[in-house]
Amino acid sequence: MKKRVFLTTLIIFFTILFVFIIITNFTGFGHRYIDKEQTIRAAVVRIDSIFAENDSEDVFKVKVRELADFLKDNRLNTVIVPFNDGHSAIADATGFVNIYTEPYFVDKKDSLTLLAEKLAMESIQTVLRIDCADFTAEELQATVEQLNRQYALSGIILSGYTHSGEQLQNIKMSITQRYRQYWFGVETQSLEYAAPLQNFGAVDFYLVDNLTESDYRSAKEGSFTNEKIFLQYTSPTFLSDLFVISNFGGCDGVVLTEYTTPDTDLSLYHNLMDTAYSLQNFGYYVKNGFSITNPKQNWETYSEGVYVTGVADPSTAVYVNANAVMPAKDGTYGYFVQLDVGDNLIEVIQGDDRLVRKVVRKTYKKDSLPVDEQEDNTDGTEEAEKGQIIQTKNDLTSILADYKDESSIIDGVPQGVQLVVEKSVAIRRNGKDSWAYMLSNGGYVLAENVEWVEEENYTKPQINSAGRIAKEKNGDVTLALEISGRPAVISYFNEETLQFVFLDTLIPQEFLPENWGAEEDTETEEDTDKKEENVSDEQQSEDEAEEKKQVTVPVSFEGEGVVSGFSWHQDGKNAVLTIDNTAADGIWGYNVQYPDTTQEQQDNVFTVYFKKTPHKSSGTLPLRGITVMLDAGHGGTDPGALPVGGVDGPAEKDLNLAVTLATKQCLEKLGATVKLTRSDDIFYTLQERRDMVDSEKPDLFIALHHNSMDYTVDSSKTFGFESYYFTPQSKALAEIMTDRVSQVTQRNNRGHHYGYYYVLRNDIAPCVLNEYGFVVNPCEYSTLYRDQDIYKAAIGTALAVLEFIPE
Repeated sequence: MKKRVFLTTLIIFFTILFVFIIITNFTGFGHRYIDKEQTIRAAVVRIDSIFAENDSEDVFKVKVRELADFLKDNRLNTVIVPFNDGHSAIADATGFVNIYTEPYFVDKKDSLTLLAEKLAMESIQTVLRIDCADFTAEELQATVEQLNRQYALSGIILSGYTHSGEQLQNIKMSITQRYRQYWFGVETQSLEYAAPLQNFGAVDFYLVDNLTESDYRSAKEGSFTNEKIFLQYTSPTFLSDLFVISNFGGCDGVVLTEYTTPDTDLSLYHNLMDTAYSLQNFGYYVKNGFSITNPKQNWETYSEGVYVTGVADPSTAVYVNANAVMPAKDGTYGYFVQLDVGDNLIEVIQGDDRLVRKVVRKTYKKDSLPVDEQEDNTDGTEEAEKGQIIQTKNDLTSILADYKDESSIIDGVPQGVQLVVEKSVAIRRNGKDSWAYMLSNGGYVLAENVEWVEEENYTKPQINSAGRIAKEKNGDVTLALEISGRPAVISYFNEETLQFVFLDTLIPQEFLPENWGAEEDTETEEDTDKKEENVSDEQQSEDEAEEKKQVTVPVSFEGEGVVSGFSWHQDGKNAVLTIDNTAADGIWGYNVQYPDTTQEQQDNVFTVYFKKTPHKSSGTLPLRGITVMLDAGHGGTDPGALPVGGVDGPAEKDLNLAVTLATKQCLEKLGATVKLTRSDDIFYTLQERRDMVDSEKPDLFIALHHNSMDYTVDSSKTFGFESYYFTPQSKALAEIMTDRVSQVTQRNNRGHHYGYYYVLRNDIAPCVLNEYGFVVNPCEYSTLYRDQDIYKAAIGTALAVLEFIPE
């Protein structure tokens, strides 16, 4: 009886053991970890660059622990180990295995075995990448089989595979005969190379280099619905494509980094991948139908042509005056029609639908006088004598280098600033006679922007104190200046200095030594003689004497901050304040706050605000501490550019706000503080927007717009993204904007350009105005308003900001 029980127990034991071995062999349980349902977040781990042959067992364990912690902390679930990268091909599979068998650490297990076992305990998959370049088909199959016998792997990636699909199927079968669950993939530079392999059904996934978001989406919606596509990037669009793929349709898998140190920070990737739950949906669309949105009925023009736009069925052609036009994917269409003088009929047909518009091309009457020959030939301004006092009457008045060119702006001054005319220059503006007044710095102000002031209402400006420095809590610096009168302040900024020129302002020479700590006068006899000669020279005017006077007053400011020192000197009629821009955290931006010019007072306090250079933060939020102001153009009663979709599609003001709100989310994910000039459909004047910038003093200002063209030109030939700047410190940001946004949106890069837009005329921070695309071009308009298109523009903008902020 006991013998029978013992035999029965033995049989049961071996049966269980046999079943366990079978399960282990077929599932890999106890040897491998694999989960083919999860989204792959992988890191490349090069064992030969992490572990050294002279590592002790303790050192090895520490490195493995650091690697495992890094993977878990960064939510990575897969490592890809390049097996024979950089090694010559050896036909015998054992030769490759030996790369990873020295030294033996624990129980004669090599480093790859120990690493795979440790990662499996942490639910992390280990996939081996094999370079197939120098293998025959038989050698490759033998190598794969040997590797799987030797190691507890979760999968294999074949890189540079050139053999047949049948052979790939044989390799896969040799693995799955032993392991039912297994990752089997092919690395390729293009999905075109993968197409011939699809018929054999052997591949679980394709690891593809630099696959764009649009190509990825097309593949997943097309022939690659059954296979997974893992993304691997070396291109600058990595982050942006990953953001859009992850948040609009989902991502099969991605190789995020190559592990080099436990300090590698992948938080930026995760911040961009994990935003879908909070993304705002805008839901814009173009209403289906058949319409002409431009021109209106009985439209009159002097132009030679008109760009006809509308909405139709996107599946069939539209005929505009018998010319076939294929609508964009949203149904919008456009066609440029040449006009004859007189009445023109424009006929648009699609199927049985027909619409007609009448357009009248007018001509100028021969008997009408040209504008410059009409009786009213002046704009009401007058010639001013030298010494005439004038006062600015606009919120912002331009000082021009060339009175014939309104873009040649030296600087702008606010309302109530008083100036002295040096001479008057006759000009023509808008077909009328007018005047420009030259100032003491050689610049010009247009007569229409100023009013004359009686001499008794003018106080000669004078510097009454060198200035008082104060440091703000955030590290910025203010400089308070006591100055009589209401002078204009013109600034000149470069990498080394920042100069402020106070026009027609005197530094009292007798005031300097006593109050500003200037050195004692060490005048020589020769100096005295020259001075007496100058005084006795009756032909020398007071103005000429003033121009010769050069007084330098150095004032030092010790300590950390933006301003390390400054000095004053008299340059002819003008007082000049020079700021050293040599501090480690140099001047990022500045602004001059004028005193209230409505107050009648002799001593006014001018305040100069200096903004220190911001820097990226370490850790998960690289833009922490950075303030960005976003200005959604137009709004409320101002729709901006009207699109080809007409009232049945989003106008420019809608797109501007959508990209602004999306950009706010992207920047906040990177840690930035974001201020908005408007967050809903409301109208603000340009001056109100500038006032917001002056009040908030952000680190960056970005105006967001969409472009348009006159309907008298062919808009189908114009498309793309462009960025504008005004101040020198803004040029680099505009250049980065054009590069990054164009890359992300895949729109034409129209470059960065100087532009004197009102909202850009601010020195407190780098300021740019972005035009994200043309709403009058049907092909481009159809790519501007979908949620993923809006967020592409937003992530491109956010990445440009990230790149522009210094380390």
